[in-house]
Amino acid sequence: MYSSIRQLLRKYRKNRISSDEMRCLREEVEQISDNDLGDLLADDWADFNSGYRFGRRRRLLTWQRVAAVAAIAVLSLMIWHQHTLLSHTAGDTVVALSQRLTSEVTLPDGSAIVLRSNSQLTYDASTFARGDRRVQFTGEGYFDIHSDASHPFTIAAPGFEAVVKGTSFNLYGNPSDSIAELALVSGVVELRTATGQSTTLRPNQKALINRNTGVLTIKPCGDKAEVASWQRDEIQLDGVDARELERTFRRYYDTTVTIDCDSATTFTGTLPISSMPVALKVVQLAMGGRVTARP
Repeated sequence: MYSSIRQLLRKYRKNRISSDEMRCLREEVEQISDNDLGDLLADDWADFNSGYRFGRRRRLLTWQRVAAVAAIAVLSLMIWHQHTLLSHTAGDTVVALSQRLTSEVTLPDGSAIVLRSNSQLTYDASTFARGDRRVQFTGEGYFDIHSDASHPFTIAAPGFEAVVKGTSFNLYGNPSDSIAELALVSGVVELRTATGQSTTLRPNQKALINRNTGVLTIKPCGDKAEVASWQRDEIQLDGVDARELERTFRRYYDTTVTIDCDSATTFTGTLPISSMPVALKVVQLAMGGRVTARP
């Protein structure tokens, strides 16, 4: 499948591609699915790594071309999701989303990230292609990271850094919120805060990071359906207390909510992101106390 794209990519790497073939490559990449695009990039990355590890000097010359092909693929993906903005500043590729939108981004190594509204992902395509898989991130996203033991994947987020290996997780880190959260679905994540605290997360664990103090709190979490429920325009919660509910309203509704109820009362249920009044009513009925909201 997609043998023509593979052939064109090989021609590009050997610097034997014509202008007509280049246009054809761009058009074909724009028409394939996100998953297939990710597979193609992952195969290309693995093939290139294989040559690099065995010291084929000739192939070292293709680093910049690999990065350029990846940029073409990512750009075409951005066109597929027309609401996403892609820009280049000081060598960085910046993917930024506006309000009330989501989009999936495929990185040069085949890693896939679903970004929530008001999120931003930044990386240097040239150094990424050389094996330095490092990105900066703010907002919220669900990450499926391609496994490559020789090249760890590092995420710099407000107040902490995460090193991941073939891992799936949901990450929330908003500069305006003092609490960040990483909920791990599969794999392993090593977390380091700006104050020097560190921990290793295992599947079905989430870390709450206080960006002001650097304190890490580890709690249990559910599967992808729960931790990334925002992709279905809803919030799925299981046994959360009033304080966590208040954080949830700041996170998804940009609203400050005060919940006055018994400290032992917890909430389990689903809230609609698209309707804050309904969410407030559900919480008030479930928690049995007074719920007040202000912008």
